[in-house]
Order: sequence, then structure tokens, then C-alpha cells
Amino acid sequence: MIVHQDHINARKLQSEKKNDTDTRKALTDTDSNVTISLVDNPVIQTPPIEQSQTHASSMTKTIQTTVNDFLQTSESAEHSGLESPLTKIQDDVNKILVKLDELSLGKAKNDTGSTKETASIDDIKAANNMMELISSDKLEIELLDDGCKITCRACMEFVKANPYMKISVANRSWGHGHVYKKDKMELFQKGSNQEWYSFKSTLCEHMCCSSTRGGGQFHMSALQYKFKVERRNARNKAVMINLVNAGIEVCKMKAAASHFESIIALLCICQAEVGNYGHGRNQFSDIVKAAYIYILDQTSSYLREPLRSTGLPPHFSVAIDKSIPHRDTNQAIMVIMPYDGFRISMPVDAPLVYESSEDGSITGGTGQDLAEQVVDILTKKLHLTAKDLSRLRAVHADGQYQANTFQDKLLELLGAYHQPDPYFLLPWDVSHWMDIVMVHLREESDSSEFLKRLIKRSNKMHTMFQRGRGHVEYIGLANRLGLKALETVTFSTTRFTSSSYEQWEKIYTSYKALMTAFMEGREAVEDDCEEAKYQVRGQDYVIDLCGTLDIMKPAIVLMVRSQSLNLPPWKIVKWLPRVTGILEKMKEEIIGIEEGRVERPSQDLFPKLHLHWDTIKDREEDEDTEERGTFQDIPLLVGWLIVGQETISEQPRQGDKRGRKQTVYNWNARTSDECLSDLAVLCRNLKNGLETRFNDVVGQNVRNMGKMFDLESLVCGLCSFAYENGSLKIQLEEREMWELSGNFEFSVFFKHVCQLPYVRELVTQSATLNLLPHCSNLVYRNLKNTLRAMVWQGLGHCADQMFLDENNDAVVEFSNSQLLKMECVDGPGVMDQWFLLHFSSCSTITARVNEEFITSAFYTNEEVVESLGQEMCICLDVCLAGSSCEAIVEGFYSVIGAHKKSGGQSNQSLAQRAIVDWTLPHPAACPATIEEIAKMYKDGNEEHQLPRHRDPVFTDERQRSIHKYFVSKVVDRVSSHVPRCPHVLHEQDK
Repeated sequence: MIVHQDHINARKLQSEKKNDTDTRKALTDTDSNVTISLVDNPVIQTPPIEQSQTHASSMTKTIQTTVNDFLQTSESAEHSGLESPLTKIQDDVNKILVKLDELSLGKAKNDTGSTKETASIDDIKAANNMMELISSDKLEIELLDDGCKITCRACMEFVKANPYMKISVANRSWGHGHVYKKDKMELFQKGSNQEWYSFKSTLCEHMCCSSTRGGGQFHMSALQYKFKVERRNARNKAVMINLVNAGIEVCKMKAAASHFESIIALLCICQAEVGNYGHGRNQFSDIVKAAYIYILDQTSSYLREPLRSTGLPPHFSVAIDKSIPHRDTNQAIMVIMPYDGFRISMPVDAPLVYESSEDGSITGGTGQDLAEQVVDILTKKLHLTAKDLSRLRAVHADGQYQANTFQDKLLELLGAYHQPDPYFLLPWDVSHWMDIVMVHLREESDSSEFLKRLIKRSNKMHTMFQRGRGHVEYIGLANRLGLKALETVTFSTTRFTSSSYEQWEKIYTSYKALMTAFMEGREAVEDDCEEAKYQVRGQDYVIDLCGTLDIMKPAIVLMVRSQSLNLPPWKIVKWLPRVTGILEKMKEEIIGIEEGRVERPSQDLFPKLHLHWDTIKDREEDEDTEERGTFQDIPLLVGWLIVGQETISEQPRQGDKRGRKQTVYNWNARTSDECLSDLAVLCRNLKNGLETRFNDVVGQNVRNMGKMFDLESLVCGLCSFAYENGSLKIQLEEREMWELSGNFEFSVFFKHVCQLPYVRELVTQSATLNLLPHCSNLVYRNLKNTLRAMVWQGLGHCADQMFLDENNDAVVEFSNSQLLKMECVDGPGVMDQWFLLHFSSCSTITARVNEEFITSAFYTNEEVVESLGQEMCICLDVCLAGSSCEAIVEGFYSVIGAHKKSGGQSNQSLAQRAIVDWTLPHPAACPATIEEIAKMYKDGNEEHQLPRHRDPVFTDERQRSIHKYFVSKVVDRVSSHVPRCPHVLHEQDK
């Protein structure tokens, strides 16, 4: 309703100006009596900026017309050869008008309003010959056989736009071009002669819009026409950008296409330029498609652009997965590529997996089909050639892609089936195969019964307090007593164990609130809680809960960190032995507690069990009672559990035809020693499962990469150095170990890199590159020397960012003092190697290596890149291209799920919306990108079947449609929507 009232006011303002608009006069050229319309007065929706421009334009035209009429009386003075004072006045007025038009155009373009025409005239006056004049963009010079034709661009465009206009010979010459013979052109090129001065004088008079000579008045008309067109184009461009901004924001909000119309109406209320066309919901899909096409074009260009560090286009990998996000099964395909040393994930498409053929059969879904689809998408969507695909270094996928049918077909399509690449990776995603270990542990191992019992008892919490009255009891009591209460969740067997593990952590954190609510609201008043109270308050349950949380924690941390986008493929080689080593120590400690050799669980291995062990363990004074200690101030009970039941038939009583049946439950009490025994078995089974799967899945090539390029291991080698008396020192034996470690593995890898076709082509172009197999030790030494210089000598001025302390902050002490010594130590966390850094300031800091930053420096830090050399940078890019994981595709599928709407939403529309949402930031953060997308949207794209779109502003100089719409059909419809509750509206809105 507000839109309606605002535009009524705008229409009133237009009516008040109508008399001025109707009395417009056309500019009459003094040579040709040609009538030229100079007014660009949009009828529909004139914003404040446009109104001021229209008003200023009307004023300047009135002044000009008045001067023209007045000058008609002074023609005799012009023909007499004397310059009339009024002629001088008109010339000055013309210059002022040109400046005003330029300022008006600059305002429409959000420019500073610099007078480019005046600056161009100054350049012409300063030119000494034709060669200096050629650089001017105001003239078009065409070489002919016998001379040259010089044309004024503005006049030429004006003539083309008015082909049927009567033009005098003098004016037509600049619009169609002056032809000069070769002899004159030679004089023009020499300069400093009368012919050149005459030509330049005539040109200046024309460009200065002289009212009597050189066709200047015609040039004035041409300039005003040019400014009129540019103002119109600037407005169309601004409106188109606003429409695209609205479309992208609707996509970022995950809203339906119908909300595009609402956003346009909102922008209109806020007095933003939205034009008169392209407001319908059907335009939204085209805006998204234009953005999608632009994203693909930019990605394709980036994958072909050489990196500064390597001189080659980036190596990349692909992550894929198959899922059913809506109705149809599709396969999401993402390209993982480096940008400033960090991996970024770029979704390309999510095509349908299954299709129905003409005979009714279903095709697709086999390993060969999936492999063909991956290569087909990369080839067609990103226009990658066979040479480009040779830089593909890895395909990240889960277990369903480990079949030979997929991998053999993929290698065949990439041309690597008959010439296998030992460093082309088809890894089974770490987090996926670890979850398979967890599932086997829960369903089929010796710990299956133990884990299922723990899950069943934990789910009891969720059943009682997830919603309804139980939820109110739980949250209300927690708020009243000031207890921490997290929302309960169930243990999901369909999700990763790393996600389901969250249930146990929430129960541990909220146990006091949960049990308080249970004891007050259920145990004390209900008769059917006999089994439940032993399930959730049992001593054995608490020991199982705390012990399982401690034992599973290292493996869960490994699963989570394995889902990092920047994770090198060889990190699992370093991390898994640390996890299995911790599990072995845990098992030995639990056995020691059972045998009495160890008094209590250690804080390092069992932080939760250690914290509560004294209050939950068996005590002699509790032997004759039902209670067994406390946990978080909650009294615990003996671990009675129902282990079976029997149905007993009783003799029928007198009068009963049937005998009664009675159910008898068999109970069993678990002691703390039995709980510890189950935890020891859990440690053993988890360790064995991880080691077995690791040995089956992780190949020798990945293990060799870890020996060559693991930064943490290389920094450990730097601990052999020490800074003494102003120099770096190391023992001879340790230096030999430092320089020889990894040389053999790198020589094999480097030989393979040197045989890559594009690397061999690079070597032939530069004789100084050491990309030859026998140079492997020299190239590998550059990596070690660079790391040593970065840490000890401040190479690249980035040593403080190379390490992170226990608070994940940079070690700024590198900037204040000299590092004297470093040593490997144990520290917090399971996966990382920690270092004790000793500085000359007598400060000692415990820190870990920031591998992501160091990797980024290998690509972006100029000093580091120069020290590494182009050869090592290429090797690093080849091996680091295998970084990433399949879990990133799971994240993309969650975005697809957020865009899923009910109705007939196609898979293509869903995938494009998710890709645009995934890749583009908020429109306010990328105005130049939005401008390019708006251009794509307007021009269309034939390859992707994106149609052209008309200008969004309706130009109606004769006001034929002034009463049709206030803004547009869509905005009028939205603003006239009938409210459900009109009584709440202001009287003016009803």
C-alpha cells in the first residue's frame, strides 16, 4: 500500500511538470534546419536522481533555444566576416552545456563527473602533428589507397542513429568523414606548417561546438545525443545490476523464486532503481543461470592460468559422491584447486545418475557410467582438454567408488590405464573407511554387545526428555537450579560415528540435570521406572559412559580432522600410529587397574574417568547397600540389568477356564571390574580394526609421500640444529641424517614428475631448469634449506606464523628475539607433534607447526618461492594436489538440501542454485562480479541456452503508456495484495 501512495505522489509531481515538458522545443541547426529531439524523459518511475537530471536538462535546452532564436537577428554580422558578441556568447553557452551534460552523465554513472570532452579538446590543441592526434578516442582515422579519411566519432554515431535526417554538406563531412590526399597527410604528419594549423583549427572549432564554423553546432547536437544515450545506458545498467543483486540475494537466502518479486517490491519502496521490466519470478532462474555460467567461465579460466610459483596451470583433484537430495539420484562433482596456497572447493554440476531410455529401460548408475559422467562434466562444463585433464592428480570418493569398474574406466578415459601413474590417487576417503571400522565395532566385534547396551541406555535419556512434558520438566528444573542442560539427541546409526558421539558428550555434560529431573519427576511418582532407574543411574552405566568417551576420543578426533579440505593425503600415515599407540597404552592401563598394579586411570589417557574415579569405584562400605557412590553429586545404584525373561503358566483358579501367565525377569548386576574388562576389550578391538583397515587401504605411494613432504617431520629434523655464537650449528652425524632422509623416495617421485608431458615441454623451453631425474637431490635440498632458513634465519619474515602456541596464537617471539634451540615434546592434543622453542630472551614456548600457513607460503611468499626454486614448487603442487577429502561433497549436499522446495523443482535448477549459493559471497562483497553477471544476463549465452534480456527500463518519450502501471505489473500486483487483517493497517493504507 505504501508503494501505491508513493507513486501517486510521483505522478502528481510529473503532472506539475507536464506543462514544461509539452512546451519543449527542438534544437534547430543553423546550417540544415534539422529538428533534433534532445529530451530523454522517462515516464514511468522517475527516481530523485533522474528527476534532477531531467530538470537540469530542460533548463539547459530552454537556454539554448532562447539563444538560438535571438541569434537569428545577427546573421548579417556572421556573413560580414566579423564575429558577433552574441556568437561568442553562444559558443561559451555550448561549452557550459557540454560540461553540464558530462556532469549529469557522471552522476548517473556514480562517477566523479570529470569533463572528458574538455580534456580531449586540450589534448587536440596541444598536438604538434597528426601522430600525436591519432591517440585521441574522439576521432576515427581510416587509411585509404590514395589518402586518409578522418571522422568525428560522435557525429558519425549521430548520423547513423538518424539516417533519414537532412544534413548540410558542411555537417555531413564530419559525420561521414573528411578525405585527405597523401600529400596533405604527409604535411599533417610533419606538423608545424600552415596546412596542419588550418586542419587543427577547423577540428578545434568543431570539437569546441562553435556555433558558426566547423559544423560545431552539429557536433553540439551529436554530443547531446551521445550523452542522452549514455545516460539511458547507465540507468539500464544500474537497474540491471539491482535486479541481479536481488536475484543473488534470494538465492543466498535459500528462498523460493516467488520471493524475488517481493524483494523487487521492497527495493522499490526503498527508492532503489528497479526499472519496469524483468520483475517476474520466471526471471529469477535466468539470473541464477547467468551467475552459474559466469562461475564456470571463471573456474575454467583459472584452471588454465599459470601459477606464479610454478609457471604451470594448477594441478587439481576432484571430489565426487552420489546421493538423493530431492526426488532423483544425482552425482555431485567438485573440483579442488589451490588458491593462494589454500585448497578451495568448486562444485561444477550434479547431473542425474539414472535416465529412462525410449524402450522404458533404466540406464546409468554403473561404475563405467559414473566415471564417464565425471570426465564428461569436466570436459563440457569447464572445457578442459586432454592436456588439462593430465593435471588431475586425485579423485576423492567413498567406498562405492572403490570398485574396479569405476577406477579402470576412469583411468582409461584419462589415458592412464595402459601407462599407470603411481602417484595418481584414488583414495578411499579416510573418514569413510574409519566409520566402517566403527560400524564393524558396533555390529560385529566382541564389543558389539557392550556398545549396543550403552547406546540403548543412552537413548533412554532422549526418549524421556526430548519433547513434550518431559522436556519441560528437564529444562524447567535445570533453569530453576542453575544446572547446565543441553538438548538431548539420539544415537544415529546412519550418520558418521563422529557425529553420533555427540550424544554421549551431551549426556556427560547434562547428567546432573537429567538425573535430577528423572528422580523428581518420574522415579518418585511412577511405578514403571524400576528398570529405567538402573539403566540410567547404574554405576556400570557411568563407568561405561566415561570410559567409552575417553577411549573413542582419539579416533573421533582423527575422523574429524581427516575431513579437512587442506589435509594432505599422507597425514593419515603420521596420525594413525599415534592413535593406535594411545589405544594400546589405554588397554595396558585398564588391565593394570584390574590386576591392582595401577591405582586409578591416568589423567592423560582417561581425563573423564580419572576425574570421577574416586567417587564411582566400588567401596567396601557400599557392599551391603544398593547405592554405589556418586557421579556429579547424583547417587548411583548397583548395576542391575535385565538379561532375560521367562513366561510361567500358573494353575487355573476356580472359575477360570484358562490359566494365568506371569512374566519373570532375570536380573544381573555388573561390577566395576566387569566394566573395566569391557573397556579393555573395546580398546583392543578398536586398535585392531583401525590397523587392519589402514593396511588394506593406504598404499605405499602415500606412505612414501609422507616420508618426503610431511612438514611436521621435516621440522622435527630441525631440532638437530642450534644457534650458538651467532651461527647455526649441528653435529656431523645428525647433519648426514638430515640431508639423506627422504632422498631415495624423492628421487623416485621426481623421476616421475620429470616424465610428465607438460613438464618435459617446459624443460625444452628453458635450458636452466633442473627438471631432470639426476637433479633430484639438488631439488630436494632446496626444500630442506628453505624450511631451515624460514625457522632459523627469518626467510620470508613468516617464522612467527609458522608455529601456533597452545592458544592457537602465532608465536610473535620470533619477531622479538632469536630462536636458540627447539626440541620435540609431548603436548596437548592427540594428533600434533609439539615443540619446545627456546629464545634468546630466555622465554620458552610450547608450540605446534602451522602446516596450512607454510603450504600457503610455498605459493605466495616471493622470498620462499625463490628459495624453493621452480622445480620444487612444481613438485609440491603435484603432490599437494591430492589434498582434500570426500566429506566436502557432503557439505555441498547439505546446501542442496537447504534449497530443496516442494513442487516441480528440477534437478538442474536445484544444482545451479546450490552452486551459486556455495561459490558467491553476499552481493555487497562483490559488486564488480555482480556487474559482470548482469552483463551475462543481458547479453545471454547461446552455448548454455541462456536467452538475451531486454533493457529493464521502459523509455516512452511521448508518454503513450504513462497511465498503464505505477512501476511494473509485478510491483503493482504485490503492492495491491489484499491483506488478511485490514484492521491493523493505517487508514491511508486501507
